[in-house]
Amino acid sequence: MDSDESYIDRERIVNDDFLVPNEYFCPICHCLLWKPVSCSSCQNLFCCKCIQKCLEINPTTCPFRCTPFEINRAPPHIQSIVGRLRIRCRNTSFGCTQILSYDSLEQHEHVACIFRTKRCTTCEELVLVNQIDEHQLLCQPTVLKCNWCECAVERTLFESHSQACLEQMLSRLLPQLRDTENGVNNTTATGEITTGRNLLLAWYQRSMEEIANPPTISLPGLQRVFESRQGSLLYRLSSMFLLLLRNPKTVPHILIMLFYIGFVSVVTFLIISISATILQRMKASVYLACAQTLLFSGLLTFGLPVLFQTFHDTTIIIFVSLVCIFYQSAYPFFKLDLLEMSETPTVLSVYYIAIFLLMKFSLLLIRLYIYCIPPYLTATCLAWTTFFLAFCLRRILNPVPPVIPVTNDENDIFF
Repeated sequence: MDSDESYIDRERIVNDDFLVPNEYFCPICHCLLWKPVSCSSCQNLFCCKCIQKCLEINPTTCPFRCTPFEINRAPPHIQSIVGRLRIRCRNTSFGCTQILSYDSLEQHEHVACIFRTKRCTTCEELVLVNQIDEHQLLCQPTVLKCNWCECAVERTLFESHSQACLEQMLSRLLPQLRDTENGVNNTTATGEITTGRNLLLAWYQRSMEEIANPPTISLPGLQRVFESRQGSLLYRLSSMFLLLLRNPKTVPHILIMLFYIGFVSVVTFLIISISATILQRMKASVYLACAQTLLFSGLLTFGLPVLFQTFHDTTIIIFVSLVCIFYQSAYPFFKLDLLEMSETPTVLSVYYIAIFLLMKFSLLLIRLYIYCIPPYLTATCLAWTTFFLAFCLRRILNPVPPVIPVTNDENDIFF
Protein backbone atom coordinates (compact mmCIF):
# COMPACT_ATOMS: atom_id res chain seq x y z
CA MET A 1 0.00 0.00 0.00
CA ASP A 2 1.45 3.37 -0.95
CA SER A 3 1.83 6.47 1.16
CA ASP A 4 -1.66 7.62 0.20
CA GLU A 5 -3.29 4.60 1.87
CA SER A 6 -5.25 5.14 5.08
CA TYR A 7 -4.36 3.19 8.18
CA ILE A 8 -6.47 0.13 9.05
CA ASP A 9 -7.77 0.49 12.59
CA ARG A 10 -9.78 -2.06 14.56
CA GLU A 11 -13.12 -0.55 13.56
CA ARG A 12 -12.58 -1.50 9.92
CA ILE A 13 -12.01 -5.18 10.74
CA VAL A 14 -15.31 -7.13 10.59
CA ASN A 15 -14.19 -10.69 11.42
CA ASP A 16 -16.36 -12.17 14.16
CA ASP A 17 -14.85 -15.63 14.39
CA PHE A 18 -11.75 -14.60 16.30
CA LEU A 19 -10.27 -11.53 17.96
CA VAL A 20 -7.15 -10.16 16.31
CA PRO A 21 -4.28 -10.18 18.85
CA ASN A 22 -2.31 -7.03 19.58
CA GLU A 23 0.79 -8.63 18.04
CA TYR A 24 -0.74 -8.06 14.60
CA PHE A 25 -0.90 -4.30 15.09
CA CYS A 26 2.09 -2.11 14.32
CA PRO A 27 3.73 -0.67 17.48
CA ILE A 28 4.47 2.57 15.58
CA CYS A 29 1.11 3.50 14.03
CA HIS A 30 -1.01 1.16 16.26
CA CYS A 31 -2.97 -0.02 13.21
CA LEU A 32 -3.18 -3.37 11.47
CA LEU A 33 0.10 -4.47 9.94
CA TRP A 34 0.38 -3.70 6.27
CA LYS A 35 3.07 -5.46 4.26
CA PRO A 36 4.62 -6.54 7.57
CA VAL A 37 8.35 -6.85 8.16
CA SER A 38 10.25 -7.88 11.28
CA CYS A 39 13.42 -7.04 13.13
CA SER A 40 16.06 -9.77 12.85
CA SER A 41 17.05 -9.31 16.52
CA CYS A 42 13.85 -8.84 18.55
CA GLN A 43 11.41 -10.34 15.97
CA ASN A 44 8.93 -7.46 16.48
CA LEU A 45 6.62 -6.77 13.56
CA PHE A 46 6.18 -3.39 11.83
CA CYS A 47 4.40 -1.93 8.82
CA CYS A 48 6.80 -1.57 5.94
CA LYS A 49 6.00 2.13 5.47
CA CYS A 50 6.31 2.85 9.21
CA ILE A 51 9.73 1.27 9.60
CA GLN A 52 10.96 3.07 6.48
CA LYS A 53 10.09 6.40 8.12
CA CYS A 54 12.01 5.36 11.24
CA LEU A 55 15.03 4.39 9.16
CA GLU A 56 15.12 7.88 7.68
CA ILE A 57 15.72 9.22 11.20
CA ASN A 58 17.95 6.48 12.58
CA PRO A 59 19.10 3.93 9.97
CA THR A 60 21.02 1.67 12.39
CA THR A 61 18.73 1.23 15.40
CA CYS A 62 15.44 -0.62 15.82
CA PRO A 63 12.56 1.24 17.53
CA PHE A 64 13.11 -1.26 20.37
CA ARG A 65 16.81 -0.29 20.65
CA CYS A 66 18.18 -3.33 18.82
CA THR A 67 21.62 -2.83 17.25
CA PRO A 68 22.58 -3.64 14.61
CA PHE A 69 19.20 -3.37 12.98
CA GLU A 70 18.28 -5.53 9.99
CA ILE A 71 14.88 -5.89 8.33
CA ASN A 72 13.59 -9.37 7.53
CA ARG A 73 10.42 -10.54 5.84
CA ALA A 74 7.63 -11.43 8.23
CA PRO A 75 7.08 -15.15 8.89
CA PRO A 76 4.64 -16.83 6.45
CA HIS A 77 2.06 -17.60 9.13
CA ILE A 78 1.71 -13.87 9.88
CA GLN A 79 0.73 -13.15 6.29
CA SER A 80 -1.60 -16.14 6.36
CA ILE A 81 -3.44 -14.91 9.45
CA VAL A 82 -3.90 -11.32 8.30
CA GLY A 83 -4.89 -12.60 4.86
CA ARG A 84 -8.03 -14.21 6.36
CA LEU A 85 -9.30 -10.89 7.70
CA ARG A 86 -12.28 -9.11 6.20
CA ILE A 87 -11.92 -5.32 6.13
CA ARG A 88 -14.27 -2.48 5.26
CA CYS A 89 -13.24 -0.12 2.48
CA ARG A 90 -11.71 3.11 3.72
CA ASN A 91 -14.31 5.02 1.69
CA THR A 92 -17.21 3.86 3.86
CA SER A 93 -17.97 7.40 5.01
CA PHE A 94 -18.41 8.42 1.35
CA GLY A 95 -20.93 5.64 0.58
CA CYS A 96 -18.93 2.49 -0.19
CA THR A 97 -20.35 -0.64 1.50
CA GLN A 98 -17.81 -3.18 0.25
CA ILE A 99 -16.14 -5.61 2.68
CA LEU A 100 -13.03 -7.14 1.17
CA SER A 101 -10.24 -9.51 1.98
CA TYR A 102 -6.89 -8.23 3.15
CA ASP A 103 -5.19 -9.11 -0.15
CA SER A 104 -7.79 -7.45 -2.41
CA LEU A 105 -8.18 -4.26 -0.37
CA GLU A 106 -5.49 -2.24 -2.14
CA GLN A 107 -6.76 -3.03 -5.65
CA HIS A 108 -10.32 -2.08 -4.70
CA GLU A 109 -9.52 1.21 -2.93
CA HIS A 110 -7.20 2.48 -5.65
CA VAL A 111 -8.88 1.17 -8.82
CA ALA A 112 -12.28 -0.49 -8.49
CA CYS A 113 -14.03 1.62 -5.84
CA ILE A 114 -16.57 4.08 -7.26
CA PHE A 115 -15.90 6.37 -4.28
CA ARG A 116 -12.14 6.55 -4.79
CA THR A 117 -10.42 9.05 -2.50
CA LYS A 118 -7.06 10.71 -2.17
CA ARG A 119 -5.33 12.02 0.91
CA CYS A 120 -4.85 15.80 1.00
CA THR A 121 -1.19 16.69 1.47
CA THR A 122 -2.13 19.79 3.50
CA CYS A 123 -4.65 18.56 6.10
CA GLU A 124 -4.12 14.78 5.54
CA GLU A 125 -7.86 14.18 5.19
CA LEU A 126 -9.43 11.81 2.66
CA VAL A 127 -11.16 13.63 -0.20
CA LEU A 128 -12.98 12.29 -3.26
CA VAL A 129 -10.68 12.22 -6.29
CA ASN A 130 -12.96 14.44 -8.37
CA GLN A 131 -13.00 17.05 -5.58
CA ILE A 132 -9.32 17.05 -4.58
CA ASP A 133 -8.36 20.12 -6.65
CA GLU A 134 -11.18 22.23 -5.20
CA HIS A 135 -10.42 20.98 -1.69
CA GLN A 136 -6.71 21.83 -1.87
CA LEU A 137 -7.57 25.33 -3.08
CA LEU A 138 -9.74 25.94 0.00
CA CYS A 139 -7.86 23.75 2.48
CA GLN A 140 -6.31 25.37 5.54
CA PRO A 141 -3.04 23.77 6.66
CA THR A 142 -2.74 22.47 10.19
CA VAL A 143 0.77 23.93 10.43
CA LEU A 144 1.61 27.45 9.24
CA LYS A 145 4.88 29.25 8.70
CA CYS A 146 5.55 32.36 10.77
CA ASN A 147 6.42 35.36 8.57
CA TRP A 148 8.83 36.76 11.18
CA CYS A 149 10.90 33.78 12.42
CA GLU A 150 9.96 31.33 9.62
CA CYS A 151 9.15 28.60 12.17
CA ALA A 152 6.36 26.05 11.76
CA VAL A 153 3.46 26.82 14.12
CA GLU A 154 0.12 25.10 14.64
CA ARG A 155 -2.82 27.01 13.19
CA THR A 156 -4.53 27.39 16.59
CA LEU A 157 -1.41 29.01 18.07
CA PHE A 158 -0.46 31.08 15.03
CA GLU A 159 -1.99 34.40 16.13
CA SER A 160 -0.44 34.42 19.62
CA HIS A 161 2.91 33.25 18.25
CA SER A 162 2.97 35.99 15.60
CA GLN A 163 2.26 38.67 18.19
CA ALA A 164 4.97 37.43 20.56
CA CYS A 165 7.42 37.02 17.68
CA LEU A 166 6.84 40.56 16.43
CA GLU A 167 7.28 41.95 19.95
CA GLN A 168 10.65 40.23 20.19
CA MET A 169 11.65 41.64 16.82
CA LEU A 170 10.68 45.15 17.90
CA SER A 171 12.66 44.70 21.09
CA ARG A 172 15.73 43.90 19.05
CA LEU A 173 15.16 46.82 16.66
CA LEU A 174 14.61 49.32 19.47
CA PRO A 175 17.16 48.36 22.15
CA GLN A 176 17.57 50.40 25.29
CA LEU A 177 20.71 52.45 25.73
CA ARG A 178 23.10 51.11 28.33
CA ASP A 179 24.67 53.24 31.01
CA THR A 180 28.28 54.06 30.38
CA GLU A 181 31.03 52.66 32.57
CA ASN A 182 31.47 55.87 34.58
CA GLY A 183 27.83 55.78 35.71
CA VAL A 184 26.58 58.55 33.45
CA ASN A 185 22.83 58.65 33.65
CA ASN A 186 21.21 58.06 30.27
CA THR A 187 17.69 57.88 31.70
CA THR A 188 16.30 60.45 29.29
CA ALA A 189 17.45 58.73 26.13
CA THR A 190 16.55 55.29 27.42
CA GLY A 191 13.18 56.51 28.59
CA GLU A 192 12.43 57.96 25.17
CA ILE A 193 13.24 54.69 23.45
CA THR A 194 11.28 52.70 26.03
CA THR A 195 8.30 55.03 25.65
CA GLY A 196 8.49 54.83 21.87
CA ARG A 197 8.67 51.06 21.99
CA ASN A 198 5.73 50.83 24.38
CA LEU A 199 3.66 53.13 22.15
CA LEU A 200 4.56 51.06 19.10
CA LEU A 201 3.66 47.81 20.88
CA ALA A 202 0.40 49.31 22.14
CA TRP A 203 -0.49 50.44 18.62
CA TYR A 204 0.33 46.99 17.29
CA GLN A 205 -1.82 45.28 19.94
CA ARG A 206 -4.78 47.54 19.18
CA SER A 207 -4.37 46.84 15.47
CA MET A 208 -4.22 43.09 16.08
CA GLU A 209 -7.38 43.24 18.20
CA GLU A 210 -9.23 45.08 15.43
CA ILE A 211 -7.92 42.68 12.79
CA ALA A 212 -8.89 39.61 14.84
CA ASN A 213 -12.54 40.69 15.00
CA PRO A 214 -14.74 39.15 12.26
CA PRO A 215 -16.15 41.62 9.70
CA THR A 216 -19.59 43.03 10.47
CA ILE A 217 -20.60 43.63 6.82
CA SER A 218 -22.13 40.95 4.61
CA LEU A 219 -20.20 41.08 1.33
CA PRO A 220 -20.29 37.65 -0.39
CA GLY A 221 -16.91 35.98 0.11
CA LEU A 222 -15.68 38.36 2.82
CA GLN A 223 -15.81 35.73 5.55
CA ARG A 224 -13.53 33.53 3.48
CA VAL A 225 -11.02 36.39 3.19
CA PHE A 226 -11.10 36.71 6.99
CA GLU A 227 -10.52 32.98 7.45
CA SER A 228 -7.73 32.94 4.85
CA ARG A 229 -5.50 35.12 7.04
CA GLN A 230 -4.13 31.97 8.65
CA GLY A 231 -3.85 30.10 5.33
CA SER A 232 -1.21 29.94 2.65
CA LEU A 233 -0.24 32.77 0.29
CA LEU A 234 -2.09 31.20 -2.64
CA TYR A 235 -5.21 30.76 -0.52
CA ARG A 236 -5.17 34.45 0.53
CA LEU A 237 -4.75 35.62 -3.08
CA SER A 238 -7.50 33.33 -4.36
CA SER A 239 -9.86 34.46 -1.58
CA MET A 240 -9.38 38.11 -2.48
CA PHE A 241 -9.79 37.32 -6.19
CA LEU A 242 -13.07 35.48 -5.54
CA LEU A 243 -14.24 38.41 -3.41
CA LEU A 244 -13.75 40.70 -6.42
CA LEU A 245 -15.56 38.29 -8.73
CA ARG A 246 -18.55 37.95 -6.40
CA ASN A 247 -18.89 41.71 -5.85
CA PRO A 248 -18.55 43.35 -9.29
CA LYS A 249 -20.30 46.54 -8.20
CA THR A 250 -17.91 47.02 -5.27
CA VAL A 251 -14.72 46.26 -7.21
CA PRO A 252 -13.71 49.96 -7.72
CA HIS A 253 -14.03 50.65 -3.99
CA ILE A 254 -12.18 47.46 -2.97
CA LEU A 255 -9.32 48.18 -5.38
CA ILE A 256 -8.85 51.74 -4.20
CA MET A 257 -8.84 50.61 -0.56
CA LEU A 258 -6.33 47.86 -1.31
CA PHE A 259 -4.12 50.36 -3.12
CA TYR A 260 -4.30 52.95 -0.34
CA ILE A 261 -3.65 50.52 2.52
CA GLY A 262 -1.04 48.65 0.49
CA PHE A 263 0.83 51.86 -0.39
CA VAL A 264 0.94 52.93 3.27
CA SER A 265 2.02 49.43 4.34
CA VAL A 266 4.79 49.16 1.75
CA VAL A 267 6.19 52.63 2.50
CA THR A 268 6.06 52.04 6.26
CA PHE A 269 7.71 48.64 5.93
CA LEU A 270 10.52 50.05 3.75
CA ILE A 271 11.17 52.97 6.11
CA ILE A 272 11.28 50.78 9.21
CA SER A 273 13.40 48.09 7.54
CA ILE A 274 15.94 50.53 6.08
CA SER A 275 16.16 52.57 9.29
CA ALA A 276 16.57 49.48 11.48
CA THR A 277 19.22 48.06 9.14
CA ILE A 278 21.19 51.32 9.12
CA LEU A 279 21.05 51.60 12.93
CA GLN A 280 22.25 48.05 13.40
CA ARG A 281 25.05 48.53 10.86
CA MET A 282 26.19 51.77 12.47
CA LYS A 283 26.30 50.20 15.90
CA ALA A 284 28.59 47.51 14.50
CA SER A 285 30.81 49.63 12.19
CA VAL A 286 30.08 53.24 11.31
CA TYR A 287 32.49 53.27 8.36
CA LEU A 288 31.04 50.13 6.76
CA ALA A 289 27.51 51.50 7.26
CA CYS A 290 28.52 54.78 5.58
CA ALA A 291 30.01 52.91 2.63
CA GLN A 292 26.89 50.79 2.16
CA THR A 293 24.59 53.80 2.49
CA LEU A 294 26.64 55.76 -0.05
CA LEU A 295 26.55 52.81 -2.45
CA PHE A 296 22.77 52.55 -2.14
CA SER A 297 22.24 56.30 -2.54
CA GLY A 298 24.58 56.35 -5.55
CA LEU A 299 22.65 53.56 -7.27
CA LEU A 300 19.42 55.38 -6.50
CA THR A 301 20.75 58.72 -7.75
CA PHE A 302 22.16 57.44 -11.04
CA GLY A 303 19.49 54.75 -11.54
CA LEU A 304 16.42 57.00 -11.34
CA PRO A 305 17.24 58.94 -14.54
CA VAL A 306 17.61 55.67 -16.46
CA LEU A 307 14.30 54.43 -15.03
CA PHE A 308 12.40 57.57 -15.97
CA GLN A 309 13.94 57.62 -19.45
CA THR A 310 12.93 54.00 -20.07
CA PHE A 311 9.35 53.97 -18.77
CA HIS A 312 6.43 56.35 -19.18
CA ASP A 313 4.67 57.89 -16.18
CA THR A 314 1.50 55.90 -16.82
CA THR A 315 3.48 52.63 -16.87
CA ILE A 316 5.11 53.49 -13.53
CA ILE A 317 1.75 54.43 -11.98
CA ILE A 318 0.14 51.16 -13.14
CA PHE A 319 3.10 49.11 -11.89
CA VAL A 320 3.14 50.77 -8.46
CA SER A 321 -0.64 50.37 -8.16
CA LEU A 322 -0.50 46.66 -9.02
CA VAL A 323 2.34 46.05 -6.55
CA CYS A 324 0.41 47.72 -3.72
CA ILE A 325 -2.83 45.88 -4.57
CA PHE A 326 -1.15 42.48 -4.81
CA TYR A 327 0.86 43.08 -1.65
CA GLN A 328 -2.24 43.94 0.34
CA SER A 329 -4.19 41.06 -1.22
CA ALA A 330 -1.45 38.64 -0.19
CA TYR A 331 -1.34 40.05 3.36
CA PRO A 332 -4.92 41.21 4.12
CA PHE A 333 -4.13 42.20 7.72
CA PHE A 334 -6.43 45.18 8.07
CA LYS A 335 -9.99 45.73 9.26
CA LEU A 336 -12.10 44.17 6.54
CA ASP A 337 -15.06 46.43 7.36
CA LEU A 338 -13.23 49.09 5.32
CA LEU A 339 -14.11 47.18 2.15
CA GLU A 340 -17.77 48.14 2.44
CA MET A 341 -18.60 50.76 -0.16
CA SER A 342 -19.91 54.00 1.34
CA GLU A 343 -19.23 56.42 -1.56
CA THR A 344 -21.34 57.18 -4.57
CA PRO A 345 -19.92 56.33 -8.01
CA THR A 346 -19.30 60.03 -8.62
CA VAL A 347 -17.25 60.46 -5.46
CA LEU A 348 -15.35 57.26 -6.21
CA SER A 349 -14.51 58.56 -9.70
CA VAL A 350 -13.21 61.78 -8.17
CA TYR A 351 -10.98 59.73 -5.85
CA TYR A 352 -9.52 57.80 -8.78
CA ILE A 353 -8.84 60.98 -10.75
CA ALA A 354 -7.32 62.71 -7.70
CA ILE A 355 -4.99 59.79 -6.95
CA PHE A 356 -3.89 59.57 -10.58
CA LEU A 357 -3.22 63.33 -10.78
CA LEU A 358 -1.37 63.30 -7.46
CA MET A 359 0.91 60.46 -8.59
CA LYS A 360 1.37 62.17 -11.96
CA PHE A 361 2.32 65.43 -10.25
CA SER A 362 4.77 63.62 -7.93
CA LEU A 363 6.47 61.95 -10.90
CA LEU A 364 6.60 65.30 -12.69
CA LEU A 365 8.41 66.87 -9.72
CA ILE A 366 10.88 63.98 -9.67
CA ARG A 367 11.52 64.38 -13.41
CA LEU A 368 12.06 68.14 -13.03
CA TYR A 369 14.51 67.52 -10.21
CA ILE A 370 16.41 64.91 -12.24
CA TYR A 371 16.61 67.13 -15.34
CA CYS A 372 17.52 70.32 -13.49
CA ILE A 373 19.90 69.07 -10.81
CA PRO A 374 23.06 67.23 -11.94
CA PRO A 375 23.40 63.71 -10.47
CA TYR A 376 26.88 64.39 -9.09
CA LEU A 377 25.52 67.31 -7.03
CA THR A 378 22.81 65.09 -5.55
CA ALA A 379 25.36 62.37 -4.82
CA THR A 380 27.66 64.90 -3.09
CA CYS A 381 24.85 66.22 -0.88
CA LEU A 382 23.79 62.70 0.04
CA ALA A 383 27.40 61.80 0.89
CA TRP A 384 27.88 64.74 3.25
CA THR A 385 24.46 64.19 4.82
CA THR A 386 25.25 60.51 5.34
CA PHE A 387 28.56 61.22 7.06
CA PHE A 388 27.02 63.92 9.26
CA LEU A 389 24.14 61.70 10.40
CA ALA A 390 26.44 58.71 10.83
CA PHE A 391 28.78 60.42 13.26
CA CYS A 392 25.90 62.09 15.10
CA LEU A 393 24.23 58.70 15.56
CA ARG A 394 27.57 57.22 16.56
CA ARG A 395 27.74 59.57 19.54
CA ILE A 396 24.24 58.57 20.61
CA LEU A 397 24.56 54.82 20.07
CA ASN A 398 28.15 54.43 21.31
CA PRO A 399 28.84 57.25 23.78
CA VAL A 400 32.47 57.74 24.79
CA PRO A 401 32.96 57.80 28.58
CA PRO A 402 34.68 60.91 29.91
CA VAL A 403 38.32 60.66 30.95
CA ILE A 404 38.88 61.07 34.70
CA PRO A 405 42.06 63.07 35.31
CA VAL A 406 44.72 61.49 37.53
CA THR A 407 45.91 63.67 40.43
CA ASN A 408 48.82 63.27 42.81
CA ASP A 409 46.99 64.66 45.81
CA GLU A 410 48.19 62.95 48.99
CA ASN A 411 44.62 62.92 50.33
CA ASP A 412 43.46 60.63 47.51
CA ILE A 413 43.04 57.02 48.56
CA PHE A 414 43.74 54.39 45.95
CA PHE A 415 42.54 50.83 46.27
